[in-house]
Amino acid sequence: MRKPVVGETLFLVDPGPDVHDGVPCTVYKVGRKYFYVREDGWRDLKFCIDSWREVVKWGVAKNLLFESEQAYLSERIRDRATRILVKRLQERKFDFGEILDAYTALGLCLVHEEEIEGDYDG
Repeated sequence: MRKPVVGETLFLVDPGPDVHDGVPCTVYKVGRKYFYVREDGWRDLKFCIDSWREVVKWGVAKNLLFESEQAYLSERIRDRATRILVKRLQERKFDFGEILDAYTALGLCLVHEEEIEGDYDG
């Protein structure tokens, strides 16, 4: 992840039970290991520069930080598409040709046929 700069506006999301669509927040301090953001001037949060993960003293970090609202929306679409694909694969609603097409579309390399047969447990 890149290092944010003071004054930059980022997008903060709380994915908890009261899910909201996120809010803009402003970077107000950047150090060597951590940076700090302020949401609407009332809540200060600390994040690790290397991973952009929230740092908390107690409990579990729950806030997610994105470079922009568009980056957050793209991540949501990607996650939803991945869940649908996994579900369809688990339900075996694709034939082998469609799976090969998906591999090609994703730019993945198919392993040797013997390895596939050995991993199949169905």
